[in-house]
Amino acid sequence: MIEHKVSEWPMLMHDPGNTSCDGSLIRPPLFEVWKFKAKDRITSPPIPAYGMVFFSCKDGRIYALDAHTGQLRWTFNIRKKIESSPIVANNTVLLHRTDTCTQSMQKKEC
Repeated sequence: MIEHKVSEWPMLMHDPGNTSCDGSLIRPPLFEVWKFKAKDRITSPPIPAYGMVFFSCKDGRIYALDAHTGQLRWTFNIRKKIESSPIVANNTVLLHRTDTCTQSMQKKEC
């Protein structure tokens, strides 16, 4: 397996300035490293941070995968429809639900 560094991309569009750029270059050839099959439709872009990849799903859960292996690290059931991408900062995952609440979860180590 090729060693690679996963860039931190803690929110949609990378940062509060919405630059969509982290300064890294990706050059072909590209190849699939891992694949994850969610139980329902994924509703947000993946957010890589802290060596994990976070995303929301139509089943009302936030998922955290190991960024290098694709293995499921944890899920958290919001029990509400999620309308936004997670934001990850200071070991906390933030998201906005459809009931106009913002919810915060501490990132947990596995």
